[in-house]
Amino acid sequence: MLKSISSGMEWLRIVSCLLVTFTILPIQQCYGQLTLDQMRIVSTRTNESHFDSMLKSILKPRIVGTATHSEVKRSIIQELKTLGFTVELDEFNQKAPHFGMLKFINIVGKLNPAAD
Repeated sequence: MLKSISSGMEWLRIVSCLLVTFTILPIQQCYGQLTLDQMRIVSTRTNESHFDSMLKSILKPRIVGTATHSEVKRSIIQELKTLGFTVELDEFNQKAPHFGMLKFINIVGKLNPAAD
């Protein structure tokens, strides 16, 4: 379990770096792998204290419908907006074992909302 959490946190760190890089640097996005020079640029675009603060705001119990669930949702939406993303909410109801029908929300951040 600890290995998967560590691995998940590493992926979150990588994704955060990529988000910051692609929103700060005005570069054309294209399919393919990053070059070694591009990877070096991405690796320098970190802010450890901000990352730790953001991680602390989302790594908490967040059961659908609870106050902490709403707090985490607000944190994610605010961070995406701060990074320049357009935020859309995809809301749906689904039956969950032991809890019945619950309202779920996917948070979708788009850099270019016209590029559906």
